Amino acid sequence: VMRFPDGAIRPAYNAQIAAAPKQGIIVSVDMTDRRNDAGLAVPMVGDIFRRYGKVPETLLVDTHYATADDIVALAQHEAAPVKVYAPPPAERDNVKPATLAKRAKLREREPDSVKEWRNRMATAAGEAVYRQRKLIERVNAHLKNRGFGFIPVRGLIKAKAVALWHAD
Repeated sequence: VMRFPDGAIRPAYNAQIAAAPKQGIIVSVDMTDRRNDAGLAVPMVGDIFRRYGKVPETLLVDTHYATADDIVALAQHEAAPVKVYAPPPAERDNVKPATLAKRAKLREREPDSVKEWRNRMATAAGEAVYRQRKLIERVNAHLKNRGFGFIPVRGLIKAKAVALWHAD
């Protein structure tokens, strides 16, 4: 069961779909019973590698889908490095000077791949690449228009089978 934005608790699954944004082709599907999808980037790239024998050069994901640990792991992937394009989490600006100093110290100790990601996303070029992610929404809309909003089975394996049928 999952808690929904309206506060209700209902049986549900969270579909994870990886697609090529320009072509609109689904390349990987996974199901989870977690409402929060943070930290699922590495398993998704692992599934893509298992299926196709190579990893994507770039990964366009939502803000919390790829954690800092995921960004480090993907930058050091065994097959090839993967550049992550995801907006950094929003931070409050109206905080105490001590909080800003602490934040700066933490940033100094971040791994190089996370620093590169922050720098990449602070540029216009990084934002332009990330804007391609909106093309994925047509894939989601296509799935929902074909009835993927409701999964009439119980269990992750069966739910994944339904998702794979829809991805075909």
